[in-house]
Amino acid sequence: MSGDAPPGRRDDAQELQDLRQFFYQCPVGLFEIDDDGLVYKVNPAAVAMLAPAIGSGDLAKLFPILDQLAPQMISVISQDRARMGPLAAGERILIPAEAHGVSSLEIRAVRVAAGRVMVVLLDVSAERRLAAEGDRLFVRKRRLMRRPLRPGTGPKQSPSGSGRPGTGCRRCRGSRLA
Repeated sequence: MSGDAPPGRRDDAQELQDLRQFFYQCPVGLFEIDDDGLVYKVNPAAVAMLAPAIGSGDLAKLFPILDQLAPQMISVISQDRARMGPLAAGERILIPAEAHGVSSLEIRAVRVAAGRVMVVLLDVSAERRLAAEGDRLFVRKRRLMRRPLRPGTGPKQSPSGSGRPGTGCRRCRGSRLA
């Protein structure tokens, strides 16, 4: 059959193989489930991300695991079964690292067909670490700004002490700044 494909076009078997390879090598966790949480497909990244929560259990149904980690996602998937596309669009559902392991995860759901939902897991640990570091730097800067200045390190005052340039300094007298 591969000889039947027109030049420059790949045959269906090769396309399917490429799609499988993409699915299994994708660094994002992917589940295909039905509206009741029954798992049809799962990639290795998803299993690795949820391994601490799965423990010795199985992945036949995703809802028991979601019930531990992100119970609101179950209601998002179950609510409006006729709705297609992203579910809970604009809402960020995070699974904190403490709940399942060492990484912080973001979970999203997309209804791709009637009775078929794709659940996407993204590792947002680096983003969370950067945000925490930014917060620490902000707090440190505020603390430093609240400290009283040491003598001689503050803003320069004019010799007259008025703080206005040109009023006490001989060099500035008569300038337009005065």
